Amino acid sequence: MIQRTPLNPPGVNPPRGNYVQAMVVSAPTFVFVAGQVAMDEQNNIVGPGDIEAQTRQIFHNLQVVLEAAGSSLQDIVMWTIYDTDIGAHSETVNRIGREVMGGVFPASTKVGVTRLSHPDYLLEIDCVAIVRNPGPQAG
Repeated sequence: MIQRTPLNPPGVNPPRGNYVQAMVVSAPTFVFVAGQVAMDEQNNIVGPGDIEAQTRQIFHNLQVVLEAAGSSLQDIVMWTIYDTDIGAHSETVNRIGREVMGGVFPASTKVGVTRLSHPDYLLEIDCVAIVRNPGPQAG
């Protein structure tokens, strides 16, 4: 059985909000997902200037990729969030993250960036997740 156990040991800064120091995982297979941006399957940028629309599209993209690998959003154990305006976007990104993750956040790093690969992108997220059921597309 695969176990995901948040780790917040004494001796380092105590966790606040959604922050987890580490995630201990016993699993034989992982999927490493490249940074996802707010682009739909027709290569259109979704929601220029709209952090909520972009965040939802990014989580949709992550979900599609993870499911194709035999994983899910709830199997994410680590992610990195690249944000062009952490102060203005954090509340929205965290709220949507809580919705899609069921309240259990992975170990994470949030990085403030001045620009992503296109000036209309506000956010990018990459992740590592447990593969529970490798599907035909994961081979």
